[in-house]
Amino acid sequence: MNLQSILKKYREQIINEWIDHLHSGVSERYKKRPLDELVITVTAAYDASCSVLLKNDFSKIACHIEWITKSRLQGGFSLSEVQNAYELFRVFLMPVLTNNLEGAQLSKAIDKLNQCLFYTVTRYSDYFQALHEKEIRDHAENLEQEVENRTKELAESEAKYRVLIEEINDGYFVNQNGNIIFANMAFCDIHGYKPGKLSVDHILTSLQLNPGRRSRDYMRIELPMKDRRRTYTRITGYIKMVQIFLQRTR
Repeated sequence: MNLQSILKKYREQIINEWIDHLHSGVSERYKKRPLDELVITVTAAYDASCSVLLKNDFSKIACHIEWITKSRLQGGFSLSEVQNAYELFRVFLMPVLTNNLEGAQLSKAIDKLNQCLFYTVTRYSDYFQALHEKEIRDHAENLEQEVENRTKELAESEAKYRVLIEEINDGYFVNQNGNIIFANMAFCDIHGYKPGKLSVDHILTSLQLNPGRRSRDYMRIELPMKDRRRTYTRITGYIKMVQIFLQRTR
């Protein structure tokens, strides 16, 4: 019996043994793969490998490697899991060869088998590594793009904030525990103070808003509507009419 006859006669047996072993013993990921899928992938791997052994045609196994690498990489398979899966072709074919061939025929068949598996595992490993590195590069580029987009969004938000806060004529300030942690230029101009020189106590005293009360306590109450318009003297001596709106935030 020659090699071609052997591969044809034991085709179904080897494919079934290969599938059973993948579905039961190689790894948890292979156990979870649908049996129908393994039938397709293993059958294709067997036929492609036979083309190498009989015709020295590596085109079919090259196509299989490209197909299976993309599929297994997306499925989270490790490099070694798929390498071991390909190696099962040698595991199940070798006993068949030794039982049916002798001498030079056996030696030649084993050499072809080793050549086939060396090519398959090496090409798969290289392709897997290339795809994995591409995924990493793509992920890094996506992160860079995301950072760029968020930076742009932040800049746009800051621009809107500046228009809202810095360029309006209304005075605006933020009080925290009796301290002014932010005041826009309009607010400073209204009170005649430079940025950083304002205090809540000064504002309350200038506006005659219950100056005996501690500023942090005063900021916890809301002004009645009748008390929202006030006339007071700025630090520069000018009389200023202001309308006050206080809003408590958490």
